[in-house]
Amino acid sequence: MVAVLILLGIAMALFSIFLIKKQNELGREAALKRQGLGVKCKKAISEIRIALDADKKLTGGYPYDLDNAFMDRYTMLDRYVYNKEIWSPHVDNRVELQTAFGESYILTGYCRDGFMYTYDSVEDKLYTRRFSLKTLQGDGS
Repeated sequence: MVAVLILLGIAMALFSIFLIKKQNELGREAALKRQGLGVKCKKAISEIRIALDADKKLTGGYPYDLDNAFMDRYTMLDRYVYNKEIWSPHVDNRVELQTAFGESYILTGYCRDGFMYTYDSVEDKLYTRRFSLKTLQGDGS
């Protein structure tokens, strides 16, 4: 009887070790996926920046919005501006553009990795900040 209890204890210990190992693997996979999303979000911001800078050289100023006229000039940008895979559905799955009289701009994208990516053209710098649904709801009110 004691031997059966010892074998049962060993079996439970081995099963627990297996579960912990599996949980760690799943956690690593989720972390890698989030890192991949971050890379895609940064790439999207970079590609939009390139198009905005090219547009300023052509037209003399930055567009006030990522409107149809701008998107028609740069047809490949759709996959970066409106991308349901990388941008949060809580902000319409898109990147937002704010311009200051066509002279400078701020690009903001809420990535599905849980970070908000903001590029400021004056400072020529990309900022990253964690956000939550609570933050987004607070920004909208």
